[in-house]
Amino acid sequence: MATFTRHYPHWPPFVPKTLAVPRTSIHYNLEVSATRYPDKAAIDYYGREISYAQLRREADALAGWLQQRCGVKKGDRVLLYAQNGPHFIVGYYGILRADAVVVPVNPMNLTEELEHYVEDAGARVLVTTQELAPRAAPLVRPGLLEHLIAGAHSEYLPPHTGLPVPEFVRAPTAIATADGVTLWSSMIGAALVPSAPLAGPDDLAVMPYTSGTTGKPKGCMHSHSTVLSTSTASCHWRGSSSGAAVPSTSTANEEACPAKLSSGRGCEAAGVPFVAGVALSRSAPRCSASTVVSVAGGSAAISTAAWTQTGSKSPTQLNSR
Repeated sequence: MATFTRHYPHWPPFVPKTLAVPRTSIHYNLEVSATRYPDKAAIDYYGREISYAQLRREADALAGWLQQRCGVKKGDRVLLYAQNGPHFIVGYYGILRADAVVVPVNPMNLTEELEHYVEDAGARVLVTTQELAPRAAPLVRPGLLEHLIAGAHSEYLPPHTGLPVPEFVRAPTAIATADGVTLWSSMIGAALVPSAPLAGPDDLAVMPYTSGTTGKPKGCMHSHSTVLSTSTASCHWRGSSSGAAVPSTSTANEEACPAKLSSGRGCEAAGVPFVAGVALSRSAPRCSASTVVSVAGGSAAISTAAWTQTGSKSPTQLNSR
């Protein structure tokens, strides 16, 4: 088969022209990073560094809780309804570690919209944060959600920070307890151990939804392999290596970003994961909450902050089924 080469003279010299896509699960990359760089920062949240070891430990705790307390099995859908912050990152990898499918939901959606995602995805469990929990709690009822896990942003804040912190991020834990509702701290404290991972490269990993411009939002089905294809290509194109810092920011509302970091573009890809050890960033004031951004080859701290509740809805996801 003939190869198109006309663009080669303009091709960046450090970027390979072909790539081998890893035949692993997304979560495997976190395992590798936590093994190679356990003490390095995976997340820098308002100045508090969260190591790869802690990230893996908390993701495992969530996976164990999902399996043992919520009955989540391989291929089950779990809604991730959270703004940009540690809860989203731990939630993302914890759901994948449980061999389940991440269904990221725009945090600007309200109860009626959430109900569609719950019903359409067939999800029985939802992971969220304190300021969004009141919208999700009414869906914990027979025939819909069975379990809701909620945490407060302040659980991850450092004692002191020179960055401006929104009030909803500073707010102490005040989540109304009820049947089916579990506090994030209780879940982490239980430290339940998940079973051996079963998900492979061709299994469904992430299912974001379209914006619903022409009808009801539709799920976009991404396997571990297709997500890794995106992240691997991104890593090589950016020329990222050990020590790289990746701010997950958008230019749409740059002034709202407490860390004042910008990548110069919005975050378009849905559910892009770690590739072997570079720190995740969550500094996006307008970045889609269905996006997790990373690059390959080492570990680095990144200033991060929660998404402010301003602006329009997240971009439409592609590849609707």
